[in-house]
Amino acid sequence: LALVPNPAVSAFRIDGLTEPAEVRILDIRGAVMGDYRDVTSETRFSVPHLPGGLYLVVEDRGVLLRLVVER
Repeated sequence: LALVPNPAVSAFRIDGLTEPAEVRILDIRGAVMGDYRDVTSETRFSVPHLPGGLYLVVEDRGVLLRLVVER
């Protein structure tokens, strides 16, 4: 799986999902910034509300991806 684009400015998606998944976006301290169901590779996550920095994107099958949000 890959986050596209990464770093993200306004939105990103998860490339490579083969079936719908549950996804959680966490800040670096572990606080939940977003919780999403039925996510596919076509789902776009809007990030203008997130401050610039490093985030963790956790897919329900245990995949952990690092996302950089740029401002």
